Amino acid sequence: MKRNEAITILSKHQVIVSEKTFISKNIADAQADGLGREPIKLIREIIKTKSPRYLEGYDEVMSSSELHPRNMFVMKKELFFDYCDFVFGILEEAEPLLEYHTNIIKNGVEDQRVLGYLAEPLLDTWISTNKINFYELPLRQREMGAIKFF
Repeated sequence: MKRNEAITILSKHQVIVSEKTFISKNIADAQADGLGREPIKLIREIIKTKSPRYLEGYDEVMSSSELHPRNMFVMKKELFFDYCDFVFGILEEAEPLLEYHTNIIKNGVEDQRVLGYLAEPLLDTWISTNKINFYELPLRQREMGAIKFF
């Protein structure tokens, strides 16, 4: 995406995100397959106590089978700070508890991304709870000189 394209889109929408990915099971089950249920329960409990207005949105996202993946977005600075306050407030509280209650962060390089995986549904939670007007773009990834479309 070129800068001018982003500016044009953001003149009509609050956030640019990647197109939703659809999976065969709900987000909670898909995450549990890779991370186990404990990290998901932990994130939900933190939201419930720290940011309860987001709990309904989180439950809706986790029970759906679609998600804006990869923690990728473009938004204006004011919204970005609001988003970061929500997400990092949750993750900062979760990180030491995850390390204490599970060995998931110590297992390997992929497992060290556990906080990134747990953050993915938080974008959609934040978008839906705050009724953010968003615009979706296809996700492209370069692999070995070729472009792979998701």
